[in-house]
Amino acid sequence: MGVRVTWDNKIWYVNSTTNKLMRVENSNVMSVEDAVTKNVDFKVYPNPAHGNMNIRLDDMQGGEALIRIFDMSGRQVYSNATSSVVTNINTSAWAAGMYNVVVSYNNSTAASKVMVQ
Repeated sequence: MGVRVTWDNKIWYVNSTTNKLMRVENSNVMSVEDAVTKNVDFKVYPNPAHGNMNIRLDDMQGGEALIRIFDMSGRQVYSNATSSVVTNINTSAWAAGMYNVVVSYNNSTAASKVMVQ
């Protein structure tokens, strides 16, 4: 059993009590494909993350970058604008699993995945 978010932001899952397929329509959920338009050179480490992770923006030359992190259901769990080359993020309160990291800088956007344990 799992969760699937389709291209039109509908969330599908199997209700474990009734064993029926359920659909949630939520226009506020954004998929990573909707966000990514161009490339930004960044690295996420360590991967997997144990309590914290770093995001290094190699091309940072002034201005601010927006870092957003989404869980696999599309819910945003972190958002911060930064002018630092390296940003440390505390993940100790996050549920274990895969997360999408989306970085926007200088009219470009890129995404990467990170595992939190």
